[in-house]
Amino acid sequence: MQSFRRLSVPLAALVLALATVLFRLPTLGSLSNDHYLYMAWAQQVLSGELPGRDFVDPGMPLAYSLSALVQYARPGPFSEGVFSILLLALAAGATCLVVTRLSQSLAAGVLAALFQIALQPRLYSYPKVLVPAVALWLLQRYIAGPSRGRLAAMAAWTVAGALLRYDLGLYAAAGLGIGIAIAHWGEARRMAMAVGSYVLALGLVLLPYVAFVEWREGVAAHLHETVEYTRNETHALDFPWPTFPALEANASAAWSPDDSAAFLFYVAYGLAVTPWLLLLATRRRQRRDTTAVVAAAGVMLAAYLVVILRYPIETRIQDLAGVMTLTGAWTVVELLRLARSGAARGGLAPIGGAVATAVLAATVTLGAGASVWVLGKVGEQLEETRVLDGWGKVQERIGVIRDAGTVWPWDRFWPAGPLPAAVRYLNACTQPGDRVLLTWSAPEYYYFSRRAFAGGHAIPLPPRAFTGSADQNLMLRRLARASVPIVLINETRQEQFKTAYPQIAAYLQAQYVPGGQFTVRDGSNITIARRKGLAPARSFEDTGWPCFTP
Repeated sequence: MQSFRRLSVPLAALVLALATVLFRLPTLGSLSNDHYLYMAWAQQVLSGELPGRDFVDPGMPLAYSLSALVQYARPGPFSEGVFSILLLALAAGATCLVVTRLSQSLAAGVLAALFQIALQPRLYSYPKVLVPAVALWLLQRYIAGPSRGRLAAMAAWTVAGALLRYDLGLYAAAGLGIGIAIAHWGEARRMAMAVGSYVLALGLVLLPYVAFVEWREGVAAHLHETVEYTRNETHALDFPWPTFPALEANASAAWSPDDSAAFLFYVAYGLAVTPWLLLLATRRRQRRDTTAVVAAAGVMLAAYLVVILRYPIETRIQDLAGVMTLTGAWTVVELLRLARSGAARGGLAPIGGAVATAVLAATVTLGAGASVWVLGKVGEQLEETRVLDGWGKVQERIGVIRDAGTVWPWDRFWPAGPLPAAVRYLNACTQPGDRVLLTWSAPEYYYFSRRAFAGGHAIPLPPRAFTGSADQNLMLRRLARASVPIVLINETRQEQFKTAYPQIAAYLQAQYVPGGQFTVRDGSNITIARRKGLAPARSFEDTGWPCFTP
């Protein structure tokens, strides 16, 4: 019996990981626009370019390098989708392990992982879910048996998180540093040694990457690129707090995804405070390992709320699927235990407080569950998996998705609407070694046309980022040393582009002439500009667009 109990937790984690794959894989379709940004960077690496030297690396080197490795092994968006789903499955399993140990409740661990799965974080957001879950699991292992090896494992994972996305490494380091300190609270010497060893290990593991960056472009230049890239994200941090359309005076609609996102938004902010209050209220009975892990999770959640949770809320709240379920599950369990202990004391006031606490925990849990169901469209997704039709139908559906995402041009995976003719045009009318430039944010064009981007930027970031003269001159040098027969110019947004990048706009006007036009899904008019002095070999199909291949 004891052996079964020991096996039940890892077995549950494994089942939840498999459930993630079974839930996400049969519904795999078009990846988000932002996901194709990573794919464009991965394609750039596979084309022989070095990040930093040849193109802007915004601080996510491991993320797009892993994508490049996957694309090298099996080209196409299907393999990328499968890879991302597998890492989300790993995150779900880790969440179950962490919450079960933290709350001493397997049911809480299973429910936390199910909430995380149902919220359906976007596939490219897997680092935001995976990094804190594994970090807290490693912290639990260290506290259970402190050793240099386990400290080194935490340091290595922190660096891995940083290479997936720099700020994720900072959040993990802050949380784990606090957790290690609390684990040795009251033992000043051991605490200083443990925290110092963790920091030293971090530096040693990170040193080779820092040396590579210095050789590649210089640390100062790289930090400049990273800061510039984040400039365009700052406006999304300034947004009005969400409201509930269903509660408006004249609203007659049912609970909507906007309502669900708003509810989860306020739950997330509530979780930034409530666990700390619970730790304070129960400090006499709380184990130190629990306090350390909850505090570490709380630090990570606070960082996510400040930086990652931004506009639009209905999609960004999914990025908190990891830290929110980790802290939320423990909080609910502690509230219920607090209610039970209050009821056991007897008396009107304790029982009243216990009932109020239990009602609060139940209301938040049910409200969060309903919101996750609506926001994640769980019912529709379950139906789409065809799991109720039998395993044969599931296999059949996965086979269709696999073929659509493996055989070019991967029409099914285009982000929105039918695949534009311009994608096939770029592939057919430029050489594999040519580069292409777009003046608006549409990295999917590069990936689907199987052409690398020119100028070092996968997307332009007007009006704030890389607008300085030095940045534009660097882009011009990169353009000059590459073969760029075609530029796609978004005429509808051209004024914004000209204002932000006057040197680039002047260069394009001097070096390129119109060769055709088309309209994209949002109604923008696109000019196909060809390089001056470069004679087309033919026209593309019946469009009249200039073609530079036989």
